[in-house]
Amino acid sequence: MSILLPGGVLSGRKTLRYHRQPTNEEAFAMCRGFAEALHIVYPGYLWQVGMIGDVVYVQNLNLSKKQGFKVPVHDIDPEGRVLMRAGGELLERYGCKRAGGRDEKQLRTLKRDIRGDALQV
Repeated sequence: MSILLPGGVLSGRKTLRYHRQPTNEEAFAMCRGFAEALHIVYPGYLWQVGMIGDVVYVQNLNLSKKQGFKVPVHDIDPEGRVLMRAGGELLERYGCKRAGGRDEKQLRTLKRDIRGDALQV
């Protein structure tokens, strides 16, 4: 699997490298590709991906609207394994299973705070 990357912005075999600062449209396309890749690997969860400068921010809105993870673009490999590992770790922190997609019963039974964010296990 390869993450959607606009031509000429990033390249590399082990990690991504900037050739130039991406435009807003290219950053949007990259974030959309990252979110689609997370959705393919962990189906059913609501992933939010954004980029500010050279840092990618990822949240799972089913679990928390406040917590997530950030990864510098230069640490992301073209296949997105770094993002997939981080996404799986985020699911595990809340006691959700990685494989098989979202379990509605499990999400409903998670303890939540006043904002509706799930509490970490």
